[in-house]
Amino acid sequence: MLADNTKFQLPSNNLASSYVGQGKKKFLRTYVTKSSASYSRDKESGSSTLNPWFITGYIDGLRSTGCFSVRVRKSSHHSTGWRADTDLVIGVHQKEIALLKLIKAYFGGIGFIGKAGKDSISYTVSSLVDLTKVIIPHLDKYPLITNKKADYELFKRVVEKKISKEHLSYKGVQEILNIRASMNTKVLANELIVAFPNTMPVVRPSHTYLSIPNPHWLAGFSSAECCFYVYIKSSLTGASLEFRLTQHIRDEGGGRGAAPTLMNSLISFLGCGRIVKYPFFVNFVVSVHSDIIKKIIPFFAKYQIKGIKALDFSYWSKISELITKKEHLNPEGLTSILKLKSSMNRGRLIEESSERSLAGEAAPFFMYNRDKTVLYFSGKNVKEFSKYLKIHKSTLFKHLDKDTFYLGKYVFTKKLSENVLKWKNLSLSELNLMLTKDREKFSRKKS
Repeated sequence: MLADNTKFQLPSNNLASSYVGQGKKKFLRTYVTKSSASYSRDKESGSSTLNPWFITGYIDGLRSTGCFSVRVRKSSHHSTGWRADTDLVIGVHQKEIALLKLIKAYFGGIGFIGKAGKDSISYTVSSLVDLTKVIIPHLDKYPLITNKKADYELFKRVVEKKISKEHLSYKGVQEILNIRASMNTKVLANELIVAFPNTMPVVRPSHTYLSIPNPHWLAGFSSAECCFYVYIKSSLTGASLEFRLTQHIRDEGGGRGAAPTLMNSLISFLGCGRIVKYPFFVNFVVSVHSDIIKKIIPFFAKYQIKGIKALDFSYWSKISELITKKEHLNPEGLTSILKLKSSMNRGRLIEESSERSLAGEAAPFFMYNRDKTVLYFSGKNVKEFSKYLKIHKSTLFKHLDKDTFYLGKYVFTKKLSENVLKWKNLSLSELNLMLTKDREKFSRKKS
């Protein structure tokens, strides 16, 4: 493990990152909580596949503000009529099941992994013993550095009140609500506002940024939040890469003379990049190819991305090699880049939907141009698609079955084409605008 501010050494190994595999099933199972007594291993000894700083960085990077959950609900089993629940919740897309299992294993098997939504799952730790013996000691030793740290400090106050049994009195419930009112979104349910009209939010803890504590923190943070982009020129004459991290505007660097904050620290730590601000969020962006080759890729080759983004990084690294060799300037090289790009991000999701259809789930359908080199849309809800775009279902199914041309220029099919050079994957509203214009042109031609 490197000490704070230690410069990392460029690795000599292959640039491609290893990919953490995931199960083919939509959801595996819910896991039984184990005693926190099993959390007796020395986490710095290397016995776990995840570095402790990776765990903290991953929690810091999650966009969800609800990692530290405090819920006050009605309860007929409590004398006050109310109960207070405290949970650590790491909610992600179901495709990250393998990574959640690694996190659960790191914490000694405590908590459980369960369904959280249509396409999401979560790792949850609710036991007061597990929170006090495992989670809090970890986050005290390997502290958060984003604004989530303030939520954590408030969460810890509530846990302490529960340990001292203060939540069993009406006064204690009110004090917990005062804390809850300053956490996360700061929004209380209407029934709580009515039942506790005297709720006064506590002062939210101030937060001073330190430098990025460890390279493994950045690997975890990036595994939760980063994006690896590949841009193809519309003229199909070249390609470029971009690495991007996005956070809420509150994590943007201060003005001139101000102490550095998270986004400023990323520039200092990696020695490259720039900050791009928007009204509600801020991006850390690296798009200079030499910086990508000499700094970004070597860094993540050594301090590896985990989860599904590891696969994107692997393809992105291979594309960077092609660009470095100038192969993106010839048709053969650009075709290779397009095929690699088609397996990343949205393209990967489309391929996964095709695999799920073979496993018995609802079959996807695709909308291409005539020679199937441009993918405009992929989806599974034929009824919604036909209604929104005003294509009669019988007409749509006819084209799907026969691969005939709609408006003389579009193909609907149930098969994923291997000839795709552009993956546009437009929204229904964008498709509607496009088809409206094409219908007018098609009608004029027919008349």
